[in-house]
Amino acid sequence: MTTGRRAGCGLVLTVAVLFTIGNLASADPPFVVKPTGPAGSHPWLLCHVDGVLFYRAYDGIHGEELWRSDGTEDGTYMVKDIRDDPPGPFAQGCRPHNLTAVGEMLFFVARDGVHGNELWVSDGAEPNTVMVRDIWPGQSSSLPTQLVNMNGTLFFAASSEGSGDKLWKSDGTAAGTVMVMDADWWSVFPTAMIVINDTLFFVGSDTRSPYTGTELWKSDGTRDGTVLVKDINPFLGSFPRHLTRVGDILFFFADDGTHGLALWKSDGSEAGTMMVKDIDTEHHYSGYFPDHCCTAVVDSNLFFVFDDGTHGWELWRSDGTESGTAIVRDIDPNRWEAPAGLTAVGKTLFFSADDRIHGRELWLSDGTEEGTRMIKDICQFLFECSSRPTELTAVNDVLYFFASGVEPATAGLWRSDGTEDGTVRVSDEALDVTWLTNADGTLFFRGSEAKYGNELWCYRPDFGDIDGDRDVDIADFAAFSRSWQQDGCNLTNSWCNGGDISDFGVVDFSDLNKLADNWLMGTLP
Repeated sequence: MTTGRRAGCGLVLTVAVLFTIGNLASADPPFVVKPTGPAGSHPWLLCHVDGVLFYRAYDGIHGEELWRSDGTEDGTYMVKDIRDDPPGPFAQGCRPHNLTAVGEMLFFVARDGVHGNELWVSDGAEPNTVMVRDIWPGQSSSLPTQLVNMNGTLFFAASSEGSGDKLWKSDGTAAGTVMVMDADWWSVFPTAMIVINDTLFFVGSDTRSPYTGTELWKSDGTRDGTVLVKDINPFLGSFPRHLTRVGDILFFFADDGTHGLALWKSDGSEAGTMMVKDIDTEHHYSGYFPDHCCTAVVDSNLFFVFDDGTHGWELWRSDGTESGTAIVRDIDPNRWEAPAGLTAVGKTLFFSADDRIHGRELWLSDGTEEGTRMIKDICQFLFECSSRPTELTAVNDVLYFFASGVEPATAGLWRSDGTEDGTVRVSDEALDVTWLTNADGTLFFRGSEAKYGNELWCYRPDFGDIDGDRDVDIADFAAFSRSWQQDGCNLTNSWCNGGDISDFGVVDFSDLNKLADNWLMGTLP
């Protein structure tokens, strides 16, 4: 927003304080988008594409098919009955998976009953939801995997008749869906694809002589430009994993046969592919990561979870240098639990951790030991009771997550600004939340509860639209002024009649900032 607009905004706000309105609307709580019956439609694999949410669901008639939603009941429907099974509870459906956004198109993998699992594309309209190419003709399946968008082109791995998994690319047309590596190559089995600028990095195994094992590869989308980056562990392979982009550099973990599994980085050249630090110098590492292990990038720093053989699985950070790679804090001295759900929100890292005192709760870190702390002990029902935060998702500068546990008052959708007072439950619905997805500021998720079963839910965070007309204007400021400096805001009093825009319990300058940031910004999500 320009300085001029902010100045004008301040003038308008000063005048607006003189206005008042009645019958104030509060922010809507999470709601079921479209009930389908007692068991629910079991939505999953949520994917946001250009203002539309796509997902896989079952309506009890067509089997598991591709659906779409704009957050309204009328705008939520099956895109196409791809596998035309006899209607009823035994219909299988096309079972779409690997949903991937590429510009305004959705790519996915499906089976229509005539062909096997092949690549499909959709723009959300039934006529334009079609199979891209029958890569392995007939009812055999090419089983496309590892779908990733590189500058408007889809790259993926697929098998064809007489050939193992190869690298393919597609522009959404049959003619433009081609193998990057010719069939005369033996299989490279590409996995773990990630894009940095105009380069696709992936993990592959070249079975031609000389055999290189499983190593780091790269491609520019051409046959000649698809090459091994570096043979880190000759013949045996270094088995790179957890590929993560930090700016223009790729970070990953690999085993060179000498140092055990260690942190590496690459700029795409052989010379620029090097070990950052041998973290476990005694090689206690057993060769696997915890299932919930992950990485995150905050302010050009890589955060990750690793076991150095002394502290157990703990939070680490790296700036890409050996001296700048260090443990952040030994959260669990007993070495039993690992941090999980690493999620960047602005310049703050959020995650869940168990310090063996409070149970598994929500934590944050700024990369320093003193700045790594538990935000709030949400579950206090019993000693070491855990709220077990999952589905950590950033929306603007706010974290949303699902909390569970033995205490009913803790279960459901929560939000946090990184402070204890600002970590609050969004709704009193005791929902089981999965597939929490940010769609341009609107949250969709699969919610499970007794009345509706497993259904698609929606929540629109209120960023200043107090009167509910989907615009932040003078009427909203008038409503806001009536609630100024009220406290004790909660669901019961509709967050002080909508004045507590941040839902943090008090109407103060944080709410005014939200109102000003969205002032006259047009229709909200």
